[in-house]
Amino acid sequence: MVGIALELKYRGYHIIILSNNFMERAEYYAKNFSFLTEIADKVYYSWQTGFVKPDPRAYQKILEDNNLEPDECIYFDDSEENIRVAGELGIRSFLFDNVDSVRKVFAKMGI
Repeated sequence: MVGIALELKYRGYHIIILSNNFMERAEYYAKNFSFLTEIADKVYYSWQTGFVKPDPRAYQKILEDNNLEPDECIYFDDSEENIRVAGELGIRSFLFDNVDSVRKVFAKMGI
């Protein structure tokens, strides 16, 4: 996924991460997975926003903060419930199975 995200970013797409995580784990990620800040324009952790997926407000905050319309976004998650809620908001949402399935989604969209 890192490779796909970097490729998209270098092609001008914005990458935003939405993660249900508490402060200590986010700090661990920052220390041990520095590529997250390289690939993401913004990272939203639930401990910072106060909203835990699948709460619709988690997705709405990202849309509002970044002046985005739902149909401008593509969202991947490994939780069917998170996909369902994001989809109900109008966000094109896909279940993450593996990297190949992500590539197929983008290929179908011409991305």
